[in-house]
Amino acid sequence: MPAAQRRFLILHGVQNRRPRDHWQHHLAENLRERGEIVLYPQLPDPASPSILWPEISDFATGAVDVQRFSNSSRGRVRLVCSDNDPYCPEGAAEAYGAPLDLDVDLLSGAGHLSTSDGYGNWPRALRWCLDPAARLAPTGT
Repeated sequence: MPAAQRRFLILHGVQNRRPRDHWQHHLAENLRERGEIVLYPQLPDPASPSILWPEISDFATGAVDVQRFSNSSRGRVRLVCSDNDPYCPEGAAEAYGAPLDLDVDLLSGAGHLSTSDGYGNWPRALRWCLDPAARLAPTGT
């Protein structure tokens, strides 16, 4: 799909205030440099997330029409998460990936995918966005 027709939504996690050295910030810049449309909003109060935020209230598990959610994207919606995220002990793959029928890349031992976990510039993330067949692996592998 040509760049002008694609849109990417990058949602940050808990405690993330979109620092310049974070992999999501690098990814947003790299996609924009290629002419992609990128939405990378700062959610309110990342220290205390709430499903009551208007920006994400429709994504509360149980409130989402899975078919409508799937139809909102031209391609399959993708999720990258870790199997040991301290902010999501129930597991994002189980809490969000399975109920929403997402294409999940589950990274072993990757923590919260934060800069302190080693996720600064992550070139594989760009390829993952541009190529639906590409899979992610933890940094350093």
